[in-house]
Formats: sequence, C-alpha cells, structure tokens
Amino acid sequence: MDVPFENVLPVLRTPAIARLEPDVHHVDAPAERDADTPIVAFTCDGFVLSRAEVAASRISDEQLLRQALANLAKRRGSWRVEEMAGRGFLGVGKKYPQVMCLVHELAAEHILLEGFLDEIERMMPSATFFVPKRGTLRCATPDYVARERSKARRAFVTAGAQAVCPVELHRSPIVGQAFALGARYCDSDYATPLPAVR
Repeated sequence: MDVPFENVLPVLRTPAIARLEPDVHHVDAPAERDADTPIVAFTCDGFVLSRAEVAASRISDEQLLRQALANLAKRRGSWRVEEMAGRGFLGVGKKYPQVMCLVHELAAEHILLEGFLDEIERMMPSATFFVPKRGTLRCATPDYVARERSKARRAFVTAGAQAVCPVELHRSPIVGQAFALGARYCDSDYATPLPAVR
C-alpha cells in the first residue's frame, strides 16, 4: 500500500492543546508514556490533519509517524553555537560548545529523530535539552543549565498554543527511546494524566 500524505511532517503539542482540538489527529510521542511527554499532530502542505482525513486514508499511526519523521530527517536544521568555553584547568585550552540552539521551524520536533539527542550529547557530554515551544530547541552543559532553565520557563509560560514541553530532556539510557525526561522547569496542568489521544 502506498503511504499517503507524502509531505506530512510531525508537530509536537502539549496534552492540553490536544484536548482543545478534538478534530485534529494526535498520537503519543514515541517515548515511555508519561504525563510530561508531548503529543504528536501532523501537518501536510501547511494544514493540520484531521482525524477524519487520517481514518479515510486507512494509514496506521505507525506508518504516518514513520513517513513524517523520514520527511523531517531530509530537512534537518543546523546548530548555532552561542557559548564556548574550555574544559581544562580554569577553562584554558581548546574551546568546546557550552550552549547551542537549533535553527529550524520544526526545531522541537527534531527530538523525535532516532539518535538525534545522542549525537549532540557526544559533542556536549551531560547536555540538557529544552523544548519549551515550537521552533525552539536549546541544549546546555551543566554549568549553563540554570540560566537556560530560566529562559525555558519564560518561553513555555508565554508560548500559549505554541508551548511544547515543561520538562528538561536528556539522552535516553533506554534503547529505542528518543529521549529521557529530566526535571520539570515549569509548573502547569500539563502534567495531568490523560488517556491516549487518537
């Protein structure tokens, strides 16, 4: 069977936003299900797919997500280094990235790509990732996490319908998982457990 929606792309949402849009097709993010895990909607040629459209196509959630991730992988964004510092004595010596941001309209959705966070964590050991809103993905080494956490909290609180995740992400120690959830940086009703949204 041919997979329809050849231009489909993933869009991360909060469970609260998903609840307000009962006609939009959502699936669980491919991670260990947790109340703080984002939910995935899908866009195609600039329009968000409805549940009716997906049902009429008879495509499974797995096929739809696979196609969306393949499309995203073909148009990956680029990292911009914002802070550099040395890892040696008193920071002297070769400089390494300490804070980076991903430049791309679907920056947040990159966390769904297999091995994506692992690649960055190899360049920035013990990196913490923040995806407070659509189009925003930032990572920082331990010395810069407190500052980035404060920025992420402000971004999430003011993001409205563009809000994504109020939790820090880390490279997952579990095989097959895209990311691991760390500390919360924002209190909200986002963490209210929900049934699976389809």
